[in-house]
Amino acid sequence: MEFGSQNGRKCIFLVILSLTVHLLLLLCTLDIYFSTPLVHTSNHFKVKGVKPPANRIVFILADGLSAAAFYTKNFSTVTPFLHSIKENESSWGLSHVQPPTESRPQHTALLAGFNEDPSSIFSRWKYNLYDFDTVLRLANMTFYFGSAACFRYFHKRESLRTYKKKLINNYLTLLLEYYSNMIYVGFDRKIDHSVHPRIPIYVERAVFNKARNFIRKGLVPRSAKGQIIFVYVEGTDLLAHSFSHHSRFFRYFRKNLMVLDEEVQELVKTIKSYFNDDKTAFIFTSDHGITVDEYSKRSHGGGSKGEIEVPFLAWGAGISVDKTEPKNLKSIDIPPLISALIGIAFPRNSLGSIPLNVLNISSRVAGHMLIANALQLTDVFYAKQDKLINNPAVLFVAENKFLMQNKIDEWKRAMIDLFYTTRFTKSIDVALEYIDNVMNAIRYYDSYSYWYRTVFVMVAAVGWLINLLTWLPMSDNVYSDQTSKKKRNTVTAYVMVNMFLFLLYHVFGSKYDYILYIFFPSFTWFLVYIRRASLKRLCKGIFKCKVKDTIAMAVFFGFGTEMLILTFFNRKYLIPVVIGIICSSYNRARKKTALAHVWIILGLFICVILYLPPADPDYNLYYQLLYFSLFCIAIIYLDKRTKNGAVTSSWFDFLMKYRKNFLLVLVLTLLNNFTTDIAFQWKWYDVITAGQFISWFSLLYAIIFILRSPKTICYRLSSLVYAPMPIYVLLNGSMPPIAMLLFIGFVIIWTISELVVSEQSEVMWNIPYDDNNVTVNMVSHRENARKIFIFMSLCALVFFETLDMNTYRTLSYSEGDNSINNFLIAVKIVLPFIILTSSFLVLVKASKIEIGFVFTLLLLFSTVMMMQVFFTVKTQGSWKEITISLVRFIIATIIPFGVLVTYYVSYILAKTEMHNTVRFIRQHVNLFFDFYEIL
Repeated sequence: MEFGSQNGRKCIFLVILSLTVHLLLLLCTLDIYFSTPLVHTSNHFKVKGVKPPANRIVFILADGLSAAAFYTKNFSTVTPFLHSIKENESSWGLSHVQPPTESRPQHTALLAGFNEDPSSIFSRWKYNLYDFDTVLRLANMTFYFGSAACFRYFHKRESLRTYKKKLINNYLTLLLEYYSNMIYVGFDRKIDHSVHPRIPIYVERAVFNKARNFIRKGLVPRSAKGQIIFVYVEGTDLLAHSFSHHSRFFRYFRKNLMVLDEEVQELVKTIKSYFNDDKTAFIFTSDHGITVDEYSKRSHGGGSKGEIEVPFLAWGAGISVDKTEPKNLKSIDIPPLISALIGIAFPRNSLGSIPLNVLNISSRVAGHMLIANALQLTDVFYAKQDKLINNPAVLFVAENKFLMQNKIDEWKRAMIDLFYTTRFTKSIDVALEYIDNVMNAIRYYDSYSYWYRTVFVMVAAVGWLINLLTWLPMSDNVYSDQTSKKKRNTVTAYVMVNMFLFLLYHVFGSKYDYILYIFFPSFTWFLVYIRRASLKRLCKGIFKCKVKDTIAMAVFFGFGTEMLILTFFNRKYLIPVVIGIICSSYNRARKKTALAHVWIILGLFICVILYLPPADPDYNLYYQLLYFSLFCIAIIYLDKRTKNGAVTSSWFDFLMKYRKNFLLVLVLTLLNNFTTDIAFQWKWYDVITAGQFISWFSLLYAIIFILRSPKTICYRLSSLVYAPMPIYVLLNGSMPPIAMLLFIGFVIIWTISELVVSEQSEVMWNIPYDDNNVTVNMVSHRENARKIFIFMSLCALVFFETLDMNTYRTLSYSEGDNSINNFLIAVKIVLPFIILTSSFLVLVKASKIEIGFVFTLLLLFSTVMMMQVFFTVKTQGSWKEITISLVRFIIATIIPFGVLVTYYVSYILAKTEMHNTVRFIRQHVNLFFDFYEIL
C-alpha cells in the first residue's frame, strides 16, 4: 500500500491515532501506579503534657543483618554482649520490612515512617523525587557516624557537597567519610579476595572509634534534650556482596559479628559513663536482611523471609524489659517510637504507630503518646481526603465508613471525657481503635483513587477496542471512507467543547487529570460515534456468517490471544501455541511429504526448548559446537538433495552457491567467541581488541552481502536469513543461536507451505520485492487473519524463545560503555524480527494483504494485552519485580509499532541495492563537505 494513495493516508492516520491512544494509556498507567503517595501537611504533632522518657537515643543500624543470621544457636558465644542485653535489659523481637529490601527505601521507612515511594522509579531508584520529614531533621541535635552514602538517600537532586553543608547547618554533623579513594578501590574486583574480609572490619572499627572519640572530647552536650546519635555500619552487607563462596562467607560473617558486638559494648560503656543520667535509650536493628541459604546467591531486594525479617533490640530509658516474649513490629513503627521516646515531632508522612509493648511507661503517658500519634495520622488522612475531594476530575467521592465526621467528633469527646475522669486504660483502648480506623481510612482513599481512575481507563480502552473493530476490512472501503461535511462539523464542535473544559480545569489546577480521565475516555467513544457506519457494516458481516464458523473463529483467536498474553509470565504457554500452528498448517505442508516431516520435527524441538528453563547466557563451548554441527548437517542435507534433483528451488541454489562463504564467516565467528572467552579469563586485552575487529567485520560483511545480493525474492530473502547469523552467534554464547536456527527453519517452511497451497511458489520466488504488477489469487479475509495471527504468534516465539537480554561481551569489553551495550541489545532484538518480517513480506505480496489489516489486528491484540497486563503492574516487591511488571506493560504498548517499524526496515533492506546505497551515501557526504566549506 503506497502512502500517497487514499488508503495509505488513512493508514497513516490510524498509526498516528493509535500512537496517541497508546501514549495516553501508558501515561494513565504511570499516573495510577507510580504517582507519589506523599501528601503535604502543614502541622507537626508531638507528645505534649508529659515529660519524655529519654533525653537522647542511640540508634545503631547494622546494614544487611537478617534475624535468621543474628538469632542463631551460637548467639551467646558470637555476640555475648548483645545476648546479655537481650536476656536481661531489653525488649527484643523481629522488625518486619516491606520489599523492596534495599538500603534507600528501608532507611526511609526507619527514619521517615513510610515505605518505598513508587515514583522513585522515575529516578531509576537512585533517590526520592520528593522531600519529606525524617526524625534526623526533626531532632533538636543529630550526630551521624557512618558512610556518606547514607545522605544520598534523603536528598532530592543536590550535589553531595551542597547537601552536607545543608545538613551541618541543621545540626547534622558528618563525622566520618570512609569512602575515600583508597578504601573504595579496595572493593574493586581486581583486588585479591584475601583483602576483602579486613575492609568491613576496619570500616566498623573506624566508625565506632570516631563516635567514641567524639563523645569523649565533650562535643555532645550533656544537658540537651531531643538528641539522636545515629551509628550506621555496613560490614555485613559488604561481606555478602563480596563473597560468593558459602563457607568463606560464614567464617568472615561470624568474625564480623564478634567485632560488631565488641564495638557496640564499648560504645554503650562510653555513653553511659559520659552522660551518667540514665536518660539514654538504645535501639539496635537493621534495614534489611540477606539470603544466606547454602545453595542461593547472597543478595537482597526481594521478599523472602531472610530479607524481610531483621533483629530488633531496644533497651535503656523508657524501654520495658521482657525476656520471654519476642516483639513483632513493622519498620515504619520505629520513627514514631523514636519521636515518642525523646519528645520530638512525628514525621509528617509517617504511617507507623507507636508499639506500646516496647515501652515502660505509665498509662497516662501512653495515652498522651497515642493521642499525638492519632492526630498526626488524622492529619495525613485529611490531606489525602482533601486531595481527592478537591480534584475536579473526580466527580463523586463516597464517604468512608470507617471515619465519618460524626465518628471523629464522637472519638474526640470520648477522649476528653476519659482523660478528665483519669480513665487512662480505657482512653488507650479508644485511641488504639481509632488509629486502626484511621489507617483503614487512609488505605480506603488510596484504593478509592486507584479504582476510580482505573474504571475511567478501562472505559477508554473498551472504546478504543470497539473503534479498532471498525477498521477490520469487512468491506472494501474501510480505509477510504470519505469525510462528510456533517462529520467535520461534529468534530469541530467536539474540539471546541474540550478546549473550553481544558481551560476550565487548567484554572483549577487539574489539567492533567482532565486529559487522562475525562478527555481520554470521551475521545475514544467519540471515535466510535464517528465510525458508527463502519461498525454497522461490521455487525452485518458478522451476522451473515454461519454461527458455527463465528464461534469457531472466536474460540480460536480468543484462546490463542490468551495463550500469547500468558507467555509474558511463563514462556511455556507458547507450547500449545506452537502445536496449534503445526496443526493448522500441516494440511498445507503435507503436499510435500519431506517438508511436512521436517516441519513437525522442528516444531517439536522448539517445544522442547520452550519447556526447558532459560539457558545460562554465559559462553558455552558445547552449545557453540552443537550449533555449528546442526548448521553443517543442514548444508550437507540440502547439497545432497540438490544434486539428486529432489530440490530444484532457486532458494537452495543460492544457498549452495555461497555456502563456503557462510561457513568461513561462521567458523571465524565461533573461533572469535572461543578466544574472547579465554582472553577474558586470562585478561589478554590485546586478544580481545583483535576480536572486536573480527566482530565488526562480521557486521559489515552481513550488510554488504545483503545489499549486493540480487533483488529477486528467493535471493534477497535467503541473504536476509543467513547473513546475520554470524552476528547473532557473536551476541549469544549459549543456547539462543540453536533456537534461532530451528526458528528460521520453522518460519521458512511455513512460508513455503503457504505459497504451495496458493500455487504461487515458483511465481513469488522469482520476482523482486518491489514488483507490484504481479497477478495473485485473492484470498479471503478469514484466511489472511489466520496468517496474521500465526505471524503474531511467531513474533512472540522470537521474543521468548530466541532472545535473552544478556549481551555477550565480544564487541566491547568495557563495562562502562553503555552506548555500545545498548546498541548490541538493539541489534540482538531486531535481527530475528527482520528475518521473520522478511518472510512475512512474501506472504503479504502473495495474498495482497493490506498492511492496515495487519496493523489493525496487531493493535487489537496489543489493546487486549494491555487491558490484562494493566492489573499485573506492581508497586510493591523488589525493584526487579516492579520494573519487570512495568516493562511488560510497555512491551504490550509498543508491540504494534515495533513490528511496523521492523516491517518497513525489512522492506527497505529487501528492495535496496548496493549501488543505490553507495550513491546515496556519496551524495550526502558531498553535501556535508559543501556545507562545511560554506561555513
